[in-house]
This record gives sequence, structure tokens and C-alpha cells, in this order.
Amino acid sequence: MSDLQCAARLLIARTGESEDESAAFDESVRSLTMTGRKQAAELGDSRRDARISMVYSSSRVHAVQTAEIVAGRLGVVVRVRAALQGATRFADELGAIVDLHRGETVLVVTHDEVIRAAVPQLAGNVPDDYGDAHEVAPCGVIELDADADGWLLRSWSGEPVR
Repeated sequence: MSDLQCAARLLIARTGESEDESAAFDESVRSLTMTGRKQAAELGDSRRDARISMVYSSSRVHAVQTAEIVAGRLGVVVRVRAALQGATRFADELGAIVDLHRGETVLVVTHDEVIRAAVPQLAGNVPDDYGDAHEVAPCGVIELDADADGWLLRSWSGEPVR
């Protein structure tokens, strides 16, 4: 992430509910359930006033489906980025997104395990293990600001972070 004069706001959303999440099922082809589709539509509707400029998504099917439903409700474009599906490259990918969207709000759709592992390590105002004790419901949203001073976690699934 370059030196930002103007903060970027990232809304990081967990995917909607998807088909069987057992280890035996191939996660790369798992689709949203009807409940997951409804959750994604509700997420889009709830963020209409957020002035979201773009939606980014992990490349897994259920993430793309969630992102497309949300983006359709918001009237914005979806960009798929494979690096958003794993915690290893997630921080670098968010930094690149922030560099592209200074002064804007973007929504990033990814997975529970990525959010819980990577976001606390980015944020300077919570401990690295914060995600261990804080779940993210399907289509739950984490609000994160990034500027020249670093990353600041604003809320976790609707709860303000102090």
C-alpha cells in the first residue's frame, strides 16, 4: 500500500450460505443456497447508501455469486481476484485495492477463515488473534479504513470496535 493522503474504506463481507461445507465437498465449485442468495440480496440492499464504487471477489464460485448479487443491487461492477481466497496473499491484495480506490468505499467478498485470520493482523487497533473469538455470519461485514497511518478496524459484523 502506498502513502495514502485520503483514506479508503473497505467493507469486507463473508460469502452467503453455501452448499455442504464438509471437507469432502470441493469448495471451488460450491454454490450459494437459496438462503445464501437471499442473504446476498439483503447485503446489497443494506449498503445502497454506502456509495460503494466497486465490488471485488475471491474466485470461488459461492464468493462470485455473492458478489454478483450484491453488485447487481448496487449497480456496480465485480472484479474477481484469486488472491482474495487465501489468507497468505490477502493483505497484499487489499493493499493493491486500496491504492486503486483512495477516497472511495469498496466491498470485498471473501471467506470466513480469511477474514478471521488476516483482518486482525492488518488492523493496528485489535490483537492479532481477535478473529479467533469473533465469528462472521454469512454476509456479515467488517469495516476497515486504510490511510497513510495504517489500517483501522471500525466494526466487526455490525459491532463497533473500540
